[in-house]
Parts: sequence; C-alpha cells; structure tokens
Amino acid sequence: MSKQHHQAFFVSLVMAITAIASAQSGYSISEFGLNFIADHEGIRYNLYNDPVGHCTIGIGHLVHKGNCDGSDASEQEFLEGITEDRAHELLRSDIAVAERAVNDYVTVPLTQSQFDALVSFAYNIGSGNFRNSDLLAKLNTGDYDSVPKELNKWIYGGGKVLPGLKTRRSDEGSLFQSEVMDSDASRMITLTLYIHDRGEDGPAIPNAIVSGQDGSGNNFRETAGESGLAAIAGDSGTWSFEASADGYETNSWSQKITDTCTKHAFLKQSSGSAFMHNSESSVVGKWAFHFIRESWESSSEKVTRGPDSKDEWDSTVEFHSDGTFTESTSYMTFAGEWTQDANNIRLQDSLEFRDGSGNYVSASQTSESRDGIIEGSTMNGRGSIRTQMTIKGDDSYSADISEAYTWSANRIE
Repeated sequence: MSKQHHQAFFVSLVMAITAIASAQSGYSISEFGLNFIADHEGIRYNLYNDPVGHCTIGIGHLVHKGNCDGSDASEQEFLEGITEDRAHELLRSDIAVAERAVNDYVTVPLTQSQFDALVSFAYNIGSGNFRNSDLLAKLNTGDYDSVPKELNKWIYGGGKVLPGLKTRRSDEGSLFQSEVMDSDASRMITLTLYIHDRGEDGPAIPNAIVSGQDGSGNNFRETAGESGLAAIAGDSGTWSFEASADGYETNSWSQKITDTCTKHAFLKQSSGSAFMHNSESSVVGKWAFHFIRESWESSSEKVTRGPDSKDEWDSTVEFHSDGTFTESTSYMTFAGEWTQDANNIRLQDSLEFRDGSGNYVSASQTSESRDGIIEGSTMNGRGSIRTQMTIKGDDSYSADISEAYTWSANRIE
C-alpha cells in the first residue's frame, strides 16, 4: 500500500473509536491516587509548555504536541484560562484513559496502591508507551519486584534526566511497594453497590435484587433499599453479579473487587415498559445519526482529505444501559462511552492505530467528543475530532488533524 493510500486510510478512520471498558469492570483509582497525580503534575490555569515542550494546561492535560503558539485550533477553548474545577474535570477525564490501559493490559492481580502507581505512570507516559513497556511485560510474568527499577528508566525528556520525573518515578515505586499483596488468602471486604435506572446519574431503583458469588465462591443475595443501595460483605477477588427489578431487564456481570469500595450498576427498563422508549429524558435505545462537517484542518500539507472523505455522513448508534454505546457506519462498527445529565448528552471515544510494512510505519491516536441535547425522540449537537498521526519511512513526518461538525439524531427504537 502506498503512503498516499495510508494517508487516505487515516483520514477515513478519523471517526473510528475503540470499545471502551464498562464502568462495571476492573479497578478504579482511589482518591489518594488522584491526589498523588495532582501533586506531581501541579496545576496551571493557563496554557504552558511542559518540560518536553508540549502545550499543556491544568493538571498535566495535553492540549497538543509541540509548543503553545496559538496556531493549533485545540488551544482556542483555553486561551482565557480555566478554573480549578475545570482542571480537575480534565484530570478525571484524562485519567480514565490511563485507568482503562492498566485494566486492559495488566494480567496479574494488583493491590490498590499498585494500581494507583501504575495509573500515575501510564497517565504520564501515555497508554501506548505503557502497553509497549518492558515494565508491563515483566509485571505480567509475575515479576512485581522489577517494577520500581523499570519505572526509573522513564526519567528522560529531550535526552536529559529531568529532576521532576526522577522524583515522580521514585515516588511511584514507593507507592507500588507500599501495600503487600496477601498471596495466601482473600480478605473480607464490604461492597456498597448502588442500582440506578439507565446510568450513574439516573434515579435509584429501590428493592432491586442483587445476587451472585464473592471472590471465594460464597453466594450472596441482597435487596437494595429505598436509595438503591445494597451493602454486600464477602471475600476479595473476582465477583459475579446478577441484578434485577420489576419492569427492568436483568443485568449480569463479573468484576474484580479487591478492597472495600463503592460501585454503581445500571438496569435498562424492559421492552414492555412504555417509559423506557417514550421518555424524553432517556437516551437508551437505537438512534439514526446524521453528521455535517464544518471544518477540517491539518498541520501538515502532506496530509490532505482523501478522495472518499465526505462532508456529510450517517451512522446508527445504540446506547446501552451500562454507559457504553455501539456505533455502525457504512464501513465499520465501533464503541465508546456516554453520559447523560438531565437532557444533556455527551459521547466520548478514542482510537490507537498502527500499521507497517518493511521500513514504513504509520501510527495515529484519535479522540472524539460530542455534546448535545435530547428532546423526546430527537437530539442535536456539535462534536470535534482530533487525530495525531506519525509516518516513518523514506519520507517521515507527523501531523495533527482537527475536525468540527454538527449532528442530529432521531430515535429508531
């Protein structure tokens, strides 16, 4: 395949995203872990260049690679600075990517402290670097002792040792070693589980039945109270769950529960419930989307829109009750996450792609967000896509691609 074809292929993939793990699976960073990252990143309310020269704001939020100079469209929303609340909002959004990377790529059990340390590391170096690191490869063989040493290899920026990175890696290593895993037996813990209608921001479902097995295979069965809360005591490990309530579809799942914690589960009203399909406040279901591109910009003249790139396109999106969505276009099917606050809808997704042949390698990272308003059986809003791509070969170069579009949607079912 020629480089020109690869370029066109990247542009056609700009809408693609990867399936994002459900909020009901894997570990979650602790409040201590969040504060640990914030303390090491520091907080800046205006745009600045990080130690390796990338445009940044807030608590280590990457705006774009390269210096802040006003030429990149992604800087526009931050030109007047941000508030502390917005900085923490960006941090939580960014950390979700690192959390997902650690959950997806680590195959051995972790303590909470070990998970927090790895999320800090992955957040700092990027999910792609974490996935390809020797640290991950050794850890997944059960070599926990190698982690602090491997962390200390990631202290360079621009070919020089950066004191801030050196301190951070040392602190991450100490955090990783601070909690010893009990290899002999599981621990008794308490899970506080909230049952919601459609999503975490949805109303509580009182009297829902939650049953299953804890990490040691012990059976449990609890009834949620008026606040939708069920408190379950059991052994740490991988738990299996089944949640049900009158008028709702049964939801079954498994996840690691390693410490006393709070989780949320979501139920979708059954097909016989008129509220589920007719409610103006419910996005769960299948929708037909139509998109109209408003702008397309590339930082490199070598990357142009492919001949098959269209200014209007369509897709079908199915919103699931667990906070994920599945989207189908004429050329692929992909997935992402959605949130709803009253009638405000947000969709987010991301993609990492790599292809190579001989000495030719192409790679890209794409992120997309959409915001809109739901009104009965219709929705409309705006969205943006940003792709960072790198081509290596006889003619190596990199480019940032930014797109903006409007969208509308109609409920199908």
